[in-house]
Amino acid sequence: MKIGLTGRPATVEKLVEQAKAAERDGFSSVWYDSTALGDPLAAMAVAGRATSTIELGTAVLQTYPCHPSHPPG
Repeated sequence: MKIGLTGRPATVEKLVEQAKAAERDGFSSVWYDSTALGDPLAAMAVAGRATSTIELGTAVLQTYPCHPSHPPG
């Protein structure tokens, strides 16, 4: 059975800690919603740099703020 977690970090440092701990503890995945760093794709990118085997995914992805023509910030 595969069991994943929802990542809800308060800071980038906490995001990295959570992802590494989930991987170390044997969870199969971590899922991020739009509250994670304001953009779940950014959260996945940061977590992916710190992990190697855990799967990362989006629980909720609001498409309007992530549109390529939408300016950052």
